[in-house]
Parts: sequence; structure tokens; C-alpha cells
Amino acid sequence: MTQTRHFLQDWADKLAAELKLDAPAAHAPDLTSLLDVTRLIAHNVARPAGPVATYYIGLAAGLAAGNPEAAAKATEIINEIVAEHIAAREASNVNAATDGESNISNPSNANSPIDSKETE
Repeated sequence: MTQTRHFLQDWADKLAAELKLDAPAAHAPDLTSLLDVTRLIAHNVARPAGPVATYYIGLAAGLAAGNPEAAAKATEIINEIVAEHIAAREASNVNAATDGESNISNPSNANSPIDSKETE
């Protein structure tokens, strides 16, 4: 386990303890999956969308009585939504390029549902 991974695990353990989430280890979050989906969303949808998605993953797991399969399923669904978003954005960029327009000036926010001015 890397130093960063140790830190993140310690941080997650501290959060769980302080929030009195004394769940068994079987219900501990899969930090790698959470970080991966958050990174994917932040880079392809909008930075503030990452934490929102992880909130919903946690909510889905909580509503399923902490079932780790619920968190995994929520992560899978969110990954599919992000893939659809990326495909739609790429299709829009191709269409705009063939129409003589382009979203190249700000490709990370092209077709993003979140106005970047609201997040600054």
C-alpha cells in the first residue's frame, strides 16, 4: 500500500469513526473505485460533479443498509452515465467541426450541464 493509500485509508477510517459509522470492514468503501469514478467525472463532466456523484454512491449504499454491492452497482451506473456523456460530447464536437464551429476553446466544459461561471 502506498503512502497516499495509507493516508486515504486512515482518513476514511477517521471519518467513519467521527461520524459513528462503525460498520464492519466488509462495508468499508472501495477507495480505488470511488477515486476512479470521481476522477473520471471531474475530467469529463465537471469538477464539482465528482463529489456529487460520490455522495449519491454513498446514499445508494446507505439506503441498501450499507450493502457493498449497492455501492458497486451505483458506481457502475454512474460510470455508464459518464460514458454516455463523453460519447454525446464527442459526437457534438464532431458535428460542430463539420458545421464550421468548434468547442475547442473549452473542450472540458463542452456540453457540460454545469455553467463554469457558477462554479468559479
